[in-house]
Amino acid sequence: MHRPPSILASLALWSFPVWVLIAAGMLGGANDATTSLTISSLILLYGALIVLLAARGPTPATLIISAFLVLMIGFARYQGWLTTGAPEYISLLACGTLFYAGFCAAHESLRAEHLWRLTLYAGGVIITLGYYGLNPLAWLTQTEGVYSASNLGCFYAIIALMSVSEFARTRTLLRRAPARQWAGLVVRGALPSLGICLVSLLALLNTGAQLDVIALIVGLLVLGALELFGPHRFDLKSLAITAMGAVMIGLGLYAFGADTIRHALSPIGDLSGQLNRLAAYWQAIQLEPVFGHGLGGFAHANALSVTPENHALLLGRETAGNLYLQWLLQAGWVGTGAMGLIFSAGMGILIFGLQGRYRNLHRVRGVLVILLLVGLNGLVDDTLELPVFAWLIAWLFGLGIGMTILRRQAV
Repeated sequence: MHRPPSILASLALWSFPVWVLIAAGMLGGANDATTSLTISSLILLYGALIVLLAARGPTPATLIISAFLVLMIGFARYQGWLTTGAPEYISLLACGTLFYAGFCAAHESLRAEHLWRLTLYAGGVIITLGYYGLNPLAWLTQTEGVYSASNLGCFYAIIALMSVSEFARTRTLLRRAPARQWAGLVVRGALPSLGICLVSLLALLNTGAQLDVIALIVGLLVLGALELFGPHRFDLKSLAITAMGAVMIGLGLYAFGADTIRHALSPIGDLSGQLNRLAAYWQAIQLEPVFGHGLGGFAHANALSVTPENHALLLGRETAGNLYLQWLLQAGWVGTGAMGLIFSAGMGILIFGLQGRYRNLHRVRGVLVILLLVGLNGLVDDTLELPVFAWLIAWLFGLGIGMTILRRQAV
């Protein structure tokens, strides 16, 4: 008689993306070509393994996305862009692999729940250790070098949103549970979620990334609206639990970060640099509007944009400082439009998944709001140009789509 694998054995296979994300983060975000190629290759090998071992084969949607990525790489080879852009193209394939891994992992709702929590807790531990400088993971507190303040702010905001979504799930369980189970739910669910949320907010405020703070506030408002008007009944008991959580977070922020909050609420700096870069790079986009200058071709596009008037602003830049501008420069309207269609389709699936009541509904809401946050961050930064952040979003996106399409009607 065939026995299904235990939950531990299952997690040993499906948790690989979490560990590889941690490794990539410790290795500078896999920003250099050698590290990016090495980790991307490991991810692709893992993808081949799950194709062989997964109970279900690729869906039509994943086949279409895979075909698009392969055609994109083939066209890049034809154009000669792989000479400088191979790491970025392979990293993009790794994104597709992690998306597929998350999608397959969510075939079982309980396993998806465990993987979501593992990702959240790993992020929480990294932020906590980095914030207090307790070990080599203190690189996460650095706002110079590989990680900019906005990069880190976006990451902290993502973990904060994940923790709020997890607390919302615990709140639903508390509302239905008998009093004798409350202590266990608070210790196992509410307190870890609130603790991670608090340290993520403190770390975010400490970066001074004010636009990420604003994006997080928008995300929290959207998440709150989804919770308030969702299918789960929001009664006085739910309101009381939510209010207690908010008070605990507020007291923690006041106790540990009063000065940081005042800094984060100071006026936002001048955005003229963003507008000047947009004007300069728009000329380079017009030179190759259809297919762009190729992934990895930013240095060439940047050189074409430098003039005596803007050389102080553009000279030596490694990214455009705007995700959409970066993609238009490198992938043109065709590549950017294709990526936009993929994200739009995924967002549509997640929005459809807001209907009904099931175990991972709160987490699906979290993924949807995280994508909104990343989209807002892309207006002022290009965080997803760092492979580790692109891979993290691909993993969460895949989990969210899987939890939506393959949802079980358990509450």
